[in-house]
Amino acid sequence: MVFYRGAIRSFNYFSPSDWLVFKSGRVSIFHCNSQAVASVLRRVGIKDTQIAIFPGTGYFASQFERGSVKGPVLPRSATYRIGAVANYRKVKGLEFLVEAARFLLERGMDIEVVVVGSDPKSCVGRFADREGIRGRLVCTGPITPPWPVMKTFDCLVVPSLQESLPKVIIEAFACQIPVVATRVGGIPEMLEFGEAGELVEPGDSEALAKAILRVLCDPGKADKYKDQGLRIFKKRYEAGVVATQYVALFNRLAWERKAHAKQF
Repeated sequence: MVFYRGAIRSFNYFSPSDWLVFKSGRVSIFHCNSQAVASVLRRVGIKDTQIAIFPGTGYFASQFERGSVKGPVLPRSATYRIGAVANYRKVKGLEFLVEAARFLLERGMDIEVVVVGSDPKSCVGRFADREGIRGRLVCTGPITPPWPVMKTFDCLVVPSLQESLPKVIIEAFACQIPVVATRVGGIPEMLEFGEAGELVEPGDSEALAKAILRVLCDPGKADKYKDQGLRIFKKRYEAGVVATQYVALFNRLAWERKAHAKQF
């Protein structure tokens, strides 16, 4: 059994190193955490019967309850707080979030941007200096778990250029935080293709800003996304739901192995 998590830019992208996996004749099943990732395997000839699709990790709702985890106090300094949770890498698209923030500030929105994650070279800070918004940016560094700070966000932004199935969106669903994210990898199916959050094309700062604006300025829309996100969390990502799928998969593999052994 192989747990395949290929972070993808599009349905036509895969890493050349993945051939080591694809060429393995001993693999009974590939576990994928999204249809988008499974599509990569199908494209190189992996059969549907060899693919199982469900989340790799489940969560307990109690993990996210108020008081269950204590975190740092982060006083708010603006009317709206936009947040991102990502260790800095270029593919995380954080520069586009900074550009989107400038766009919003120029239009009179009183916002601040909070980025939770490792950024040892202060790349996000340099982006903010370039855009002239350093005073509106807070970089907290790594916080584990990030939920206490996330719960102060009015909107979670995932501006990635490539992804598989970002767990921060699952955590936002559990915390009832509206999500704005890029249309890459497994994100569209997580957000039910726009029913549970705003989707924009990757690398488009203006579109990202407009999507954030729709969430911040339309409480009804924000509440809808919160409700839909919590519904999806309970349906797909709670620990009991995921565990049931693992048990079914392992039972299937055990049965197939036993049936194969009887042939010899």
